[in-house]
Amino acid sequence: TVCGGRDEASLGGECSGYVTHEEAKKFCQAAGARLCTATELVDNTETRGTGCGYDSKLIWTSTACDGGSFLVGYGNSASKGTETHCASRRASGTYYAACCADTEACRR
Repeated sequence: TVCGGRDEASLGGECSGYVTHEEAKKFCQAAGARLCTATELVDNTETRGTGCGYDSKLIWTSTACDGGSFLVGYGNSASKGTETHCASRRASGTYYAACCADTEACRR
């Protein structure tokens, strides 16, 4: 089972704001979590409605593209669509972090 979140108490109750891919990874790791895969974010909507108002924002994933870039997708693909695209891991001022953790008990 995977749980997703953006501003849970385990994340310090804070939102990431705009971050680079590396900053997004560190944001999640500090909470004992990881960046969601594109499948978890877009297909499974693991982080939908979990705070920060990021449902309509583009979110970093851990899914790599060619050339050192990573897929980004909308925080709520149910309302914004399942479109993803590759973004340079150094891009800043455009993308946000959402985290996933592998666990048996998810709060929903």
